Amino acid sequence: MSKPPPIPTDDEIVDTIYRVVLDLFPKTCPNCGKRYPDLASYIRGTRKIGPAYSLDAEMDSWRPSVPVGGIAMANCACGTTLALTTEHMSVEDSHRVLNWVKANMNKRGMSSEQLTGLIREKIRERALKEAETTASSSSRTPRD
Repeated sequence: MSKPPPIPTDDEIVDTIYRVVLDLFPKTCPNCGKRYPDLASYIRGTRKIGPAYSLDAEMDSWRPSVPVGGIAMANCACGTTLALTTEHMSVEDSHRVLNWVKANMNKRGMSSEQLTGLIREKIRERALKEAETTASSSSRTPRD
């Protein structure tokens, strides 16, 4: 009998989802045409709405052959709702994320929505921190 896969850490889950979300940019609002070149500009220029959640977890589907993925929504300044999804995440990575969600629901006594909200916040913090680091390093001028 095979051993179950190890439960990924929070940081591993953040890394996995972060890579998928970065590939969604640039993103353009279909209503007003505002362009969000990267995740940090999207975070700064939108207002998050509702919880982030895993559609597979909500359907109690922990090892789907075709994962639906997760979704996080935000409103553009014009009021249009925009969504970031993990629908294009690999099946293997989707199963790792779902494995983490299910294990941590039991371990932490949290709902899948609470856990995906936790990961959403960590991703937002990371994107803003990386953008700040990039901006501060590019604003330095070399000395002669």
